[in-house]
Formats: sequence, C-alpha cells, structure tokens
Amino acid sequence: MNPIETTTSSPMPEAETAVRDALAAQGFGILTEIDVAATLKAKLDVDRPALKILGACHPMFAHQALSISTAPPSRSSAPAIRCSPIRP
Repeated sequence: MNPIETTTSSPMPEAETAVRDALAAQGFGILTEIDVAATLKAKLDVDRPALKILGACHPMFAHQALSISTAPPSRSSAPAIRCSPIRP
C-alpha cells in the first residue's frame, strides 16, 4: 500500500495537533504514540529532529474487520485492520 504524504511548514506541535484533529474528525483515535527523537536520545544519547509516530485506528472499522471471520483473531483479519502509523 502506498502512503499518503504531505509536507507542511508548520512547526511540529501545530502539525501534530492538526493531524490529531483531522483524524478525530473522521472517527480515528490514537492507540499508540512513539516519540522517536526522545527514544533515540534516551537509548543512544543521539540528538535527532522531532519525529513522532502515531498509531491511528478507526474503532468501527477495526470491529467490522474482526467480526468478518470466525477464526481466532491471531489467524483472522486482524493483520488487515487499518491501524496505521502517522508521522506528523
């Protein structure tokens, strides 16, 4: 699957807020959040530009996908659930 990408001149905090607001307006929530720059600083003492990965998921779509199969989730449609990383 090809990613959908865009570039903005907004500072990271404003871009992240805009991404979160746009996702929420479409019914998506954030299940996971990885602050890559902070993690690399803590683990490797490496300074990197701000980079955050948001794991966005639409609960209704996830529920529908999991409801399609009668197999246990580990062998069903679970890998196809649209919970994707978003990099603001």
